[in-house]
Amino acid sequence: MHNTILVRESKGFLDGTRLLEELDRESFPVAAAFWHRLPEYDTERLIIVSPVADEGSLGAYMRVQKALRALPGNSLPLSDILIMGVQSERFRELRRKIEGVLGFVPLDQRPHLEGYVSEDTAIYRWLAS
Repeated sequence: MHNTILVRESKGFLDGTRLLEELDRESFPVAAAFWHRLPEYDTERLIIVSPVADEGSLGAYMRVQKALRALPGNSLPLSDILIMGVQSERFRELRRKIEGVLGFVPLDQRPHLEGYVSEDTAIYRWLAS
């Protein structure tokens, strides 16, 4: 994964943090949010998981676009964001993959997933188990 996105001080990572703050301010529910490289893309995507997307992704994308426009100096384009529903099969597969990485670590030594950074993933927020 490209270190430029995963470095917590990078512009993309910070803009993602600002976007999540704006979505919270607008009462847009975010169950999980993380940067992750998916096989079909050449670069990482900010994945936002929301129950709003379970009702239809167009409305979710419109609300995220509105939040992006409200951020002064934002450099994060909507094209770098992928929105998934909490109940979507794609998110369930990703969740199994990401949580599975920690499967070999004893429970008492597992890091809290919020703030977790690996070679493939940088997590802002994660669902409670």
